[in-house]
Amino acid sequence: GLLSEPGDVRALAESMVHIASDDGLRDDISAASRERGASLPTWEETAETFFATLRRVRFAQEGL
Repeated sequence: GLLSEPGDVRALAESMVHIASDDGLRDDISAASRERGASLPTWEETAETFFATLRRVRFAQEGL
């Protein structure tokens, strides 16, 4: 990917133009993004983990 300093609008715009105009770079970034996304939990899995944690905390507090 391409990085730019926070707040550096010009650098961000240049990176966007670079990605838009370079088919190979765009394809590489797209493939890497798909691969990374496939390795992350789904929204459903994240929600299940989140609510299970809330239940454990609630039951732990009730046991005090």
